[in-house]
Amino acid sequence: MISWFRAKQEENFPVIGLEDERRSLLGFGSYGTFRAWSVYKYSVEYSVYICKDQRGKGLGRLIMSNIIQNARAQGYHVLIGGIDESNMASICMHTKLRSGPNCLNSHLSILSGISADFHAASLTVGNITA
Repeated sequence: MISWFRAKQEENFPVIGLEDERRSLLGFGSYGTFRAWSVYKYSVEYSVYICKDQRGKGLGRLIMSNIIQNARAQGYHVLIGGIDESNMASICMHTKLRSGPNCLNSHLSILSGISADFHAASLTVGNITA
């Protein structure tokens, strides 16, 4: 995990975490390089993780709000995320954000040894002035 944090720091990508009053982690999110080709330089791939017992409390939307603010401030245009088909809470959150899911990729991931479908979601957050 330390190498993951270092890589985010070196690339100037934020890591946003939420803690309770006991400093227990409730959830976190970040974004990073979508594809390492120059044509994708304004697009980043994001991830949001919320502890199972904390879901449905608006924490994902709070983290996404911070991700969107940071991405805009850094000049990014599109956020791209992937959602496991069984993650209805995330699909609902993304629908409320009007970011999808907008593409289904069948059998793209393996979760606990079972082939799973993967929804791609994208959210336009900025304007390109290149």
